[in-house]
Amino acid sequence: MTLSEKILKYCVERLGRTEGDGECWTLAENAVVNSGGKSSKSQTPNFGTTSNYVWGTVKQIADAKGGYILQFRNYNWESSSTIDVTFADGSGSVDTSSKSESRPHHTAIFSNVVYISIKGVAVPTPLVEVIEQNAPVGSNVHKTILCLKSIPKKTVTTKEQRKDSSGKLQTATVKTTTEHKVTGTIWIYEAKI
Repeated sequence: MTLSEKILKYCVERLGRTEGDGECWTLAENAVVNSGGKSSKSQTPNFGTTSNYVWGTVKQIADAKGGYILQFRNYNWESSSTIDVTFADGSGSVDTSSKSESRPHHTAIFSNVVYISIKGVAVPTPLVEVIEQNAPVGSNVHKTILCLKSIPKKTVTTKEQRKDSSGKLQTATVKTTTEHKVTGTIWIYEAKI
C-alpha cells in the first residue's frame, strides 16, 4: 500500500468522528505522520497557525490521487445551474440553483474525482470529493464535494421526455446551463516519507 493510500484509509476510518483537537490541519497531520509520512511542521517555513502548510511534493490538479493533501488559501467556489424546459406549445419551466463554498485557510485530503455517466460512459467532472473536518467550524471528519478549477458558463441542449403541467409525458427541449467560478489558491501535495 502506498503512502497516499494509507493516508486516505486513515481518514476514511475516522469519518463521523473528531480527530485530535478538531482542526483541519490535525486530521491531515495525523493521517500523514501515522501513515509513515513526513510532518508538515518540518517542511513549512516559519510554521505557525496561519502558515500555508507544506506537505511534500507539489502536484498538478490533473495528477491528484486519493490521499494527496489539499492546502487552501482564500478559496471560494460559486456554482450556478439553470434548467430551462420548453414544450412544443411554448409552455415549460425554469429552475435555477446555486451553491457556494469557501475555505479561507484550510487543509483537506483528496479522495477522488466525481464522475457522471453520459450514455453509459463515466466522464470526469471538475468536482472532487475531499475528506475534511472543521469546515464548517466544529464539524467532524466528513466527505464533501468541492470544485478545484473554474469552468466557464456552458449550455447543453437536449430533447427529453418530461411531464407537462397536466402530467402528460411530452418531448421537451431542455437547456442546462452551468458555471463554476473558483478563486483563491489551492496547493496539491503528495506526502513524503
